[in-house]
Amino acid sequence: MERGTRLDRAIALRQQPARGELALRARLTNRGPNWDVYLATLMTPTYAYVIPPLDRAKLIAVRGRWLQLVGTEVHPHKRNHKSLSVSRFEQEWWCRPEGVVAQLMVAAANPPCT
Repeated sequence: MERGTRLDRAIALRQQPARGELALRARLTNRGPNWDVYLATLMTPTYAYVIPPLDRAKLIAVRGRWLQLVGTEVHPHKRNHKSLSVSRFEQEWWCRPEGVVAQLMVAAANPPCT
């Protein structure tokens, strides 16, 4: 999705994937069961955002090595001491961990038979 509008599949597949360190961290906690709010970020090794963060992120599916996250991308327009004007766009991320993380995910999904 781009700015809340679903991308055409052919266009999405032609684009280079965004690569970086995926982090899912709690933004608001201790609000009760299923009420914690998470922020998903994809960052470079120098901690710059690769794509805008995903607020109120939820992991909704794990399919093999793929993770599916949904949430809201927030774009601020103006800031002053009295108000914050933002646009919110519903987004969906498909992530494929690589390297050691992927090996650990596959190992956990396929425990050895004894």
